[in-house]
Amino acid sequence: EGKTAALLSDDRSVITDNRLKTYNGTTYYYDDLGNLIHRELADGEVQNYFYDLHDHLVKAEIFKKDGSKETWVYTYDALGRRIGKGRLKNEEVSETAFPHDLSGNGLENHTRFVWDGSHLLQEIHSDGRYTYIYTDQDSYEPLAQVRDWVTEDGENCQQIRYFHCDQIGIPREMTDKDGNLLWFGNYTGWGRLKEETKVTDSAYQLFRLQNQYADRETGLHYNFFRYYEPDAGRFVNQDPIGLWGGMNFYSFASNIQNWIDFLGLATVDATFRIRGSRKKYTGTNPTERANRTSGAIECASMPGPNRDKHSMHAEVEAMTAAFDDGVRGGIGELTVKGKPVCGFCKSSLKQLARSLDLKTLIIKEMDTGNIYKFTGDELLPIKEGGKGYKKCDHC
Repeated sequence: EGKTAALLSDDRSVITDNRLKTYNGTTYYYDDLGNLIHRELADGEVQNYFYDLHDHLVKAEIFKKDGSKETWVYTYDALGRRIGKGRLKNEEVSETAFPHDLSGNGLENHTRFVWDGSHLLQEIHSDGRYTYIYTDQDSYEPLAQVRDWVTEDGENCQQIRYFHCDQIGIPREMTDKDGNLLWFGNYTGWGRLKEETKVTDSAYQLFRLQNQYADRETGLHYNFFRYYEPDAGRFVNQDPIGLWGGMNFYSFASNIQNWIDFLGLATVDATFRIRGSRKKYTGTNPTERANRTSGAIECASMPGPNRDKHSMHAEVEAMTAAFDDGVRGGIGELTVKGKPVCGFCKSSLKQLARSLDLKTLIIKEMDTGNIYKFTGDELLPIKEGGKGYKKCDHC
């Protein structure tokens, strides 16, 4: 994109704790807790970041390449959800004014956020509000945006706009209720919007990867528990769940074309879908699961850890979610990240496929490259004439 700077630093010193120092002309500096505190962009812009005791970003100082300066401040509720942001009107305003003044006094470009659990429900501006609707209650893929505003004549107006997302839930287009195109955009491989076209001036679209909200002032994406830097495809803060999220505290996902991180905590370890359907069902390893509920799995009686919802493995959770949603029949595709399918899961997955009445089950192990395919009677147990995994590698 016109940049001639070296992609990586030529500094030969050891880089500790996976803290990126230089990438594509941008330089990064961190505090002792692993939070990004200073970023020097390739175009000459400099940004400083300030955090509270909970590692929430509460202020960003932005020094533009033309010599001007902006200061943005952010506030959060008791659950750690960001509920407001705005730009200080002048540098004389107290830098602590916003966190203690939810009305936004002393601010311009003030935005308030309303949440439904971990879903962004509304954003409220001085000239109106936007309400968001998702594909279903367990998904972060946006379906529609409802804009409400009042005209200069005092008339209440409302307009609904629809998102058109790709296979990982990134909005590619927006249309009105009649199907007229309002907005479309193209992204880099790590989810940064590299170009957008507003067909109408009122088009407004700041969603990026699922449950990410783009802050135009910094270029970062708010990802619920952390902030994401889309140029490098990494978080700017360490993973709040520590080693449960992996050895690299800043990594987002090995491949965002298959993996998603709704909360900025851990990538999804398994996804299941029926071929021809856009709906995906996800599963995470039990140690990474936010809500670990106990209870027997109703659709099948399975061995080992897969007997119970508390301990079931990621691939079993994904297929069980599909069963609970009423999915039946068709060709099932299961993608697994990380360790290969274990011995317990090998029999469990075939058993779940039978419970789902699948015609075919295809299992893809991303890290090993192995692909397993079972069709018809091959889904039966081996002792009943079914096919084993050893005969299925790379088929």
